[in-house]
Amino acid sequence: MPAGNPNTLDSTLADEVVSSSKIIQLFSGLVELRPDAGVVPDAALSWEVLEGGKKYIFHLRDDVFWSDGQPVTALDIEYAWKRVLQDHTTFSIPRLLYDVKGSKAFHQGQVSDPDSVGVKALDEVTLSVELE
Repeated sequence: MPAGNPNTLDSTLADEVVSSSKIIQLFSGLVELRPDAGVVPDAALSWEVLEGGKKYIFHLRDDVFWSDGQPVTALDIEYAWKRVLQDHTTFSIPRLLYDVKGSKAFHQGQVSDPDSVGVKALDEVTLSVELE
């Protein structure tokens, strides 16, 4: 585990090892990658793979909360992903989302409408992700 103080605990800005390792310890993802390359639920309870792997519907757990006790919602995840893409000054973190429909064009400023990005909260516990 890298020692030292992280440059940031903002997951949308972390682009070095110390910050990233701390963020991994602090935050949950939709899924967790296992050492055997398996994928298991984390904040997502389950998911559906549709359209030959081009669309994913994530159903969130109802027992995941922010530190203030508020539930983590699909809208929070949509906001976070689009926030990463709104930073036109960095390339390393946003490119991790470039498989999401419309994300590269939005990040590079070719499209200005965040609704063109293929991540959408369908309701508080359902997130749709469309891929290129």
